[in-house]
Amino acid sequence: IAEHPANCVKLLIASRSGEVGLNPDFSHEALPLSPLQPAATQEAIVRLFSGVDPFTLARVEQASGGSPLLIEELCHAFARGEASNEIDPRGAWFDLAVQSRFADLDEADADFVRLAAVAGHNVPLVLLANVEGRAIDPGMIDRLQRADFLFVSDDGVALRFKHGLTRDAVYATIGLEDRRRFHGRVFDTLRDQSEQQGVADLLDALAYHAVLARPAELAVP
Repeated sequence: IAEHPANCVKLLIASRSGEVGLNPDFSHEALPLSPLQPAATQEAIVRLFSGVDPFTLARVEQASGGSPLLIEELCHAFARGEASNEIDPRGAWFDLAVQSRFADLDEADADFVRLAAVAGHNVPLVLLANVEGRAIDPGMIDRLQRADFLFVSDDGVALRFKHGLTRDAVYATIGLEDRRRFHGRVFDTLRDQSEQQGVADLLDALAYHAVLARPAELAVP
């Protein structure tokens, strides 16, 4: 082939895995596809869903995680009336896929993902460490990233779910008592944090977790 470059053939192979099993004798270059950035995601939504309102635009952007496939599927679901800001946009196919991968996690890793799902879509690492009462194991973060659940934010200070829909699918698997327990742990940690640094920036989160953890009256003050 080197002597006859005109006879070369260039192949483009798509793979969800980083390992495609190519013969090591073949020269190849990996071109990872990153999620779309927020501005590009919003542009795609507007093109696919004419007349989309700002609230739906924000919901689809967050839920899709910048995945072109999910952007398209969610736009179709909202346009057909199968999803709305009040109706969960997840499809059974997506939940089954997420829950199948979730079932493969060991119990400690699964428990951490449940905690992260309760805490939100994008959670400061320091908050999770304070809730856990210990430093977060880098090995666990690496395992959960390989499993396509949690990823370290670009600034390195938070963990985020790959898609908002992934977080919602995990959250749906948590039983009521465990859900209240997790929300209570997050609430207690945020309350302690608010006493140290002031409450202004934490009011929304405190009220949210108070409502879901215990009698709603606690959320009012």
